[in-house]
Amino acid sequence: EFCSVNEGLLKISFEKILLYDFIEDIQTLFSNKLDQKSLKLDIKKVSQDLSIYVDREWFLFSVLNNIISNSIKFSHNHSTIFIESSIVDNEIILSILDQGVGMDSQKLESIFEGGKKISTAGTKGETGSGFGLKLVKKWIEKFHGHLEIESRNDNSQPFTKVSIHLPLTK
Repeated sequence: EFCSVNEGLLKISFEKILLYDFIEDIQTLFSNKLDQKSLKLDIKKVSQDLSIYVDREWFLFSVLNNIISNSIKFSHNHSTIFIESSIVDNEIILSILDQGVGMDSQKLESIFEGGKKISTAGTKGETGSGFGLKLVKKWIEKFHGHLEIESRNDNSQPFTKVSIHLPLTK
């Protein structure tokens, strides 16, 4: 999938979709994984009337799936993953925040480097491909947006916040 996205070989069908619909789908798709770690998904700050212009399947299964999977993977049992939306400077921003293990600045800077595979075991030994966030970034760019990641892994309060910036649709 990564090579296909890079080379523009995949068919993308843009449509205007309510952002909240995706969030409800995420709750359903990940209910078992959330339950396994006794995690809560807080969606109170997701607007119910914002629409985004993306390919439904690719956004749900390649973008949100990767980001939420990472949040679950790196969250500690009995914690909360927060999802919120906002509008800033003609952009819709969808943010996913977990209070898991976080990343140090070196790892954060290397996430999107070339063909490097970067995979870290989750809090319960979960594994991944190491290409997830690189793929997410490529997809967001196909949707005319950009990705922003903030993280901290010190002892005070580790977190990771992934923000998807997409153009505001009319």
